[in-house]
Amino acid sequence: MELQATAIKTFLKQCTQSPPSPTDAALNQLIKECQIAMNSTVILAKKNQDLHAANKRQKQKHQQSIKKIAHEGSLLVQEARDLIEAKNQTSKAPTAPTLEIAAQASPLHTQAPPRCSGCNIIGHKINKCPSCNFS
Repeated sequence: MELQATAIKTFLKQCTQSPPSPTDAALNQLIKECQIAMNSTVILAKKNQDLHAANKRQKQKHQQSIKKIAHEGSLLVQEARDLIEAKNQTSKAPTAPTLEIAAQASPLHTQAPPRCSGCNIIGHKINKCPSCNFS
């Protein structure tokens, strides 16, 4: 664009051989507006590219499988594994090495009973505490 603008200005100077005219000012304004438009296009293209990349990451994040177990109350780790294994056995038969690896992966952990953060008594939470007046 710069080369074309310079060529047009040179051509106008050769044709008119006169001092700067309103045509020169209009041409300079047109060149300036064209540069602004081109810069805006570059900025918008970069934003569009960034949005496409963010959208792609978001789609990949949503496509990751999240397995949930329908169960009321709390589960121990081993109970959850048993439920998953039972569900998997209905669709395909698991091999013996995978069961051994799953059993060795982590020891059985139990969840501690709830403790009130107000009175520090085990067995209830603060929203059900008889002494903290939150019930």
